[in-house]
Amino acid sequence: MFDIEYTVIEEISIGNTKMRLVVSPKGHQAIQLWSSLSDRWNVMTKSKVEEAWNSWKILSERIEKKRLTSSQK
Repeated sequence: MFDIEYTVIEEISIGNTKMRLVVSPKGHQAIQLWSSLSDRWNVMTKSKVEEAWNSWKILSERIEKKRLTSSQK
């Protein structure tokens, strides 16, 4: 099997879950999810990438905001 060299655009973490937005040399975007089991990045989705990424970013920001708020109490 071959690995495509993706360019990382942005990364987010939600708890122990690591995700990143990438673009291939041909310009195709994808969202990758880190697998600690196989120690590699796996493609999570290739369709509606912008929409999906924005949803994950919003969720990540909400969780981080709640985490910070609860740690101040």
